[in-house]
Amino acid sequence: MFNLTDIKDRIGEKGPYQNVFLQECEYMNYLIEEINRSLVELDQGLRGILTISEQMEDLQNSLQLERIPPKWNKYAYETKRSLSTWLDNLLKRVEQLSNWKDDPMNIPRVTRISYLFNPQSFLTAIKQFSKKAELNKLYISTEFGKKSYEEIDAHAKDGAYCYGF
Repeated sequence: MFNLTDIKDRIGEKGPYQNVFLQECEYMNYLIEEINRSLVELDQGLRGILTISEQMEDLQNSLQLERIPPKWNKYAYETKRSLSTWLDNLLKRVEQLSNWKDDPMNIPRVTRISYLFNPQSFLTAIKQFSKKAELNKLYISTEFGKKSYEEIDAHAKDGAYCYGF
């Protein structure tokens, strides 16, 4: 879970990137909270502490069939992955957000856009940060570089380095 109060305290003046990443952390918190809550509830049901409900049965069936439980999917991002690959992907998303939270005033050197719940908000933040004009008059320009994302050692001079489209 991301401590949003702590992160907000470390951010002086919030800019577009900080708003996007705070929102992403909030979405991730909702998802992680639901995963933890439902798994604890299922565990208590299996141990006889609670009566097994239809939701618990649905969760157990989803886990056994290697599917993302519907309740988790409600808080998650669109995907067609199996449960195990979805969990691997979730951990990578958490890692990207964790790297940002360590230095919330700066955007990451490279952002994997597909790890965001709302990638469009990040693209809008790039437009807001890069140019001081009306949003409806701004556009996104994409340039493909020759370096892989691991080779990028500095922040973009204008805009942001992204991959994972």
